[in-house]
Amino acid sequence: FLALEQSGKLELLWIRPTPWEAARDQFVNAFQDRSIRLVCNTPEACRMALPSIEDVRSFMGQRIIGVKDSVVIVGVINHVDEHFNAGDVQIFDSLMEMLTTFMESAALHEREAEAENLSRDMSLAVEVQTNFLPSRLPGVANHEFATAMIPASQLGGDLCDIVERGP
Repeated sequence: FLALEQSGKLELLWIRPTPWEAARDQFVNAFQDRSIRLVCNTPEACRMALPSIEDVRSFMGQRIIGVKDSVVIVGVINHVDEHFNAGDVQIFDSLMEMLTTFMESAALHEREAEAENLSRDMSLAVEVQTNFLPSRLPGVANHEFATAMIPASQLGGDLCDIVERGP
């Protein structure tokens, strides 16, 4: 099974229907405080880890913390043997590495998109602020005027305005 918890909502996907679907919360709760793998290679160990679920001979699962505190839990129930062999564990390790890499790539993509949006917003803000500078300065006898905008980083907070006043 694959469980995804995001914003307090839990979705559980079973690869194939099982009699344990009704006990989905039990499977997920087994991982509440775990960031490590849970492996039960005997029916007795499964009963201890998953007390209300019967007839599980062996179970292996792991929880991964993802993007924006989403949680992914992957679980495998071995219906053939009473234990997982080294090959089973190696396949599970590979799956977990792929999922972790995918989740890290998704997080990186999201950060890059946010940075691009911020850059676009900053460029627009610089353009708007630059347009606040007067396009032409008044001509006053015995006076010269000039304007410049040199923001601290990309954007400043000061505005310039020249107002002609009567005598």
